[in-house]
Amino acid sequence: MADAHNPRQPSPRPAEATAEQGVVLLDGPQGAVVAMTPEAAAATGENLLRAASLAVRQRSDTSPSDPVPLHPK
Repeated sequence: MADAHNPRQPSPRPAEATAEQGVVLLDGPQGAVVAMTPEAAAATGENLLRAASLAVRQRSDTSPSDPVPLHPK
């Protein structure tokens, strides 16, 4: 199910992961669906944790009125 949010804004809805027949399925915001091997899913999870940690630090480094671009130049 797609989010009602503007597609150009980050979604506050977390993705949901399930495992079926040895494959990890990721159901993300705005209808994004990904099928991965367990190894790729584990690496993706680690990458997401690193990126989320960095994003939180970046958010605290900007004032609340400063927009954070999704695609920095």
